[in-house]
Amino acid sequence: MAGLQKIPDKTALEELLNKAEGLNEADYEAESFAAFRTAFADAKAVYEDEQATTAQVTAAAKELEGAISKLTPVKDTDESTVANSGSTTTSSDDKGTSADKKDTNTANTSNVAKGTTTKSAKTGDMANMTAVAAMMLAAAMVSIVVYTKRKEDC
Repeated sequence: MAGLQKIPDKTALEELLNKAEGLNEADYEAESFAAFRTAFADAKAVYEDEQATTAQVTAAAKELEGAISKLTPVKDTDESTVANSGSTTTSSDDKGTSADKKDTNTANTSNVAKGTTTKSAKTGDMANMTAVAAMMLAAAMVSIVVYTKRKEDC
């Protein structure tokens, strides 16, 4: 019992990983993306480690969040590319800052577009299947009773 440890909540780390998977390397400067890639790999390793502690999960989430915030957008991104990526502002006279472009690119990146799905926690809980199986068994028994009643009446 002394070797037991509480399983850390990895929800925040999972959300950050899903957000990070949608980022496109071509949209950011190579140096900042290389640092991000390292933080992403470390965070993914911690997420997949079933023996990871709460401190490790928290540290990995903070490191990945910091790396995402430090990503520097490529300077030659033209405004039409940003506007066509799903932004609601398409005015050519709108001179957004690089932080605005970064937020637009990040906000418009979707996990659905990449085809990724989120994983459910592996709890081993069979309650949902048990309820369905019980309902099916009850329906089958009612059908048998009704069938035999009708057969007796004829």
